[in-house]
Amino acid sequence: MSDEERRKEKQKLYWFSATTQQEGLRRKPENMAPCAFGMLDIDGSTPGAITALVPVFRQYSMLVYQTASHTADEPRLRIVCELSRAVESDGRRKTGESVETLLMQEAGFSFSSLADKKARWENGSDYVVFDRNVYGAQSYCYCPHTDAKAQNYAGTVIDVGALPEPAQPPAKTVKSKAKKQRQRDAAILDIADFGDLNAGPDNFIIADLRSALWFPAMLQKAWVNGAWIEQGYRLASLKGTDFEDDARQLWIEWSLTAADGWPDEELDEVAAQRWDGLDPDKTSYKAIFTDAQAQGWNNPGKWRAKAAYIGDMAPSTRGELLAQYYGNVCLKADGNMVYRYTGQGWEHIADAELRRQLSQIFQDNKVPFNPNEVKSAIEAMGMLLPLMGETPRNLIGFANGVYDLEAQRFRPTARATG
Repeated sequence: MSDEERRKEKQKLYWFSATTQQEGLRRKPENMAPCAFGMLDIDGSTPGAITALVPVFRQYSMLVYQTASHTADEPRLRIVCELSRAVESDGRRKTGESVETLLMQEAGFSFSSLADKKARWENGSDYVVFDRNVYGAQSYCYCPHTDAKAQNYAGTVIDVGALPEPAQPPAKTVKSKAKKQRQRDAAILDIADFGDLNAGPDNFIIADLRSALWFPAMLQKAWVNGAWIEQGYRLASLKGTDFEDDARQLWIEWSLTAADGWPDEELDEVAAQRWDGLDPDKTSYKAIFTDAQAQGWNNPGKWRAKAAYIGDMAPSTRGELLAQYYGNVCLKADGNMVYRYTGQGWEHIADAELRRQLSQIFQDNKVPFNPNEVKSAIEAMGMLLPLMGETPRNLIGFANGVYDLEAQRFRPTARATG
């Protein structure tokens, strides 16, 4: 079955989830009612691993069935287990991880790694990968598709009170800091530039996605049907997380930016209907960041990762960090004044503003500082910045561009224009 065939198949499926406290409420964690069943999603495994798990399944009261992505070489299963009591919404995630731990430890597997909410368990050459996104209180699962094989096991109900604590992945070895400051700074920047690819979504995720999608080159994609739906699948990877509703709203708002291209369509309704059929498949919301960065967008997540190490930075590195916060900045030679490019023209940044902003970065990252550290970083930044070129005498500046007296024509402001 191809990816497109799989998507079409999933669009036909019913889905189920815990109920809301009252009919009509949105499926947000705070609106979900206690639930007496758990859901687990095996997103990848070896045939040998499933063979080892079947005797464990038989011990408990659960329904196990193949997902639409299941193959003989890489089994993918969904598990719906009966719990001894209804679990409150704020305890659903931990309960799901504990049930996962119970089943895998009884099957003789060890917790290997956790990356982007994918938990990997191993036993020799066999492995099982669980998608932990389904443990959220508001998460839902698709029902079995037409050709899915299902097995109902009539064992004992899983005792919530006797569940083990969720297993933790092996601790990673932390390397000692380099002695020389320039080596420490290089390590800091390398770690930050790596982008923490294994990290899941954080509280900045929706704001960062909005920034990326509203970058001019990304807005153009809303006008092209293929590129439009591609962003939808990427955002849909947040389904089953605490950010699902916000991702859906973001998808609708971004779709509406192309409303002029389809005057006879209600794009908010079209996007909302299409969202319900979107499945994350094998993509991720992170692909939006990669796409936007290739178009010239500055990823604020990378900047925040660097800023977290501000306490270990040399003055020059702190100055570079501050310059990156403002974006396109340069120095005007007469008076050593800092300017930033706003997209319409150059805007002066007062020294007091620079001091306040750098102080705020220290405070945001809970790093103590003193006025001399702020001053030395700003002075170092000034030495690193390029000089602003002088405005040619034949140009008259305006807020949104310049008028060329020689060519007798107006042209929009560009960064190269002084």
